[in-house]
Amino acid sequence: MRQLNKVAVALIVWAAIWLLQASQGSILAAEPEKMLVDQLKSILDDGQDVVVVDVRSAGSYAKGHIPGAISIPSGEIRERHEELPKSKTIIFY
Repeated sequence: MRQLNKVAVALIVWAAIWLLQASQGSILAAEPEKMLVDQLKSILDDGQDVVVVDVRSAGSYAKGHIPGAISIPSGEIRERHEELPKSKTIIFY
C-alpha cells in the first residue's frame, strides 16, 4: 500500500461513509468513524472480518489498492450499495 497522507485518508474514509449513508437513507447501524492508516493496517493485520471498499476511480484501483479491497467508485455507491453486506463493518477509503 502506498503511503498516503493520514489526514487525507481520514477525510476520504469519512466522505465515503457519508456518501453511503446518504445513499441508503441513513440506515447505517452506527455513526461513521474516522480512521487513520495505522488503524486500518492493525484491523487488517488482526484478520478482523471487515469489507474494505476503494472509492477511487477504477483506474486508480487498477494501479494499486489495499489487498482484498473491492472497487466501488464514489459515484457508483448509490447504485451498488446493495452489493455490500449489512452484517459486516465496511471501511471505505
